[in-house]
Amino acid sequence: MGFSLALEVILLYLLVTFWSAIQARVWATVDHSDHQGFPTTIDNPFVADIQVLCPSSKEWEPLELIVDTGYHGEGLVTREAVEKRLKLGGSVVPVDEIICYLLDGQPLRSTGTLDLVWKGYRKTFRTLFHVVDGDDLPYQILVGAKAIHRERILKFGGFMGRNIPPKKSKEEKSSDEKRREERRKKAAENDEKVAANKSSRWDTQQHGEQSSPNSFTGFQEKTA
Repeated sequence: MGFSLALEVILLYLLVTFWSAIQARVWATVDHSDHQGFPTTIDNPFVADIQVLCPSSKEWEPLELIVDTGYHGEGLVTREAVEKRLKLGGSVVPVDEIICYLLDGQPLRSTGTLDLVWKGYRKTFRTLFHVVDGDDLPYQILVGAKAIHRERILKFGGFMGRNIPPKKSKEEKSSDEKRREERRKKAAENDEKVAANKSSRWDTQQHGEQSSPNSFTGFQEKTA
């Protein structure tokens, strides 16, 4: 009886630990630091609070963004958000085309395109959005797989394996190379100083031995 209870406790502990690890791995697939550019919510790591630049007023308008890898384009923005929140209805380039099909098989049509500058915590992005109509859409603005991949908005955390670090920008790589070059120069200068000190001590020691009156040669001459 006691052995069975202990076994059940151990199995329950392992199950809870495994489930916590899975949740942590899913949470880790989204970079919550400012490297990716915007903070996400704990309840849904694929929903983020962003700010969109309004060119006319030069002010940033807050919107709720959804990261959707299921949409293969750049991004979508609702007509309501464009006209009522951003006041950019006159900047939309009119188009009329089917951009994708929804899960129920219905086509989603674009009524125009709009180039928007938006940001999260620090990083700023520029994306071409399709404007879509609809009163009951579950988003205000959405970025798709093409923008996600280009801007590295999501990073792959591996299948319960090691984390894969995000690629660094050219500026970050250049800064890292400069730091490595500075470290190499300092190490070389330090090696030269150490070698010079050793050589100086060796020369001093040799000179002292040659001039000492207690040297072996001097002792032989005195006793001769």
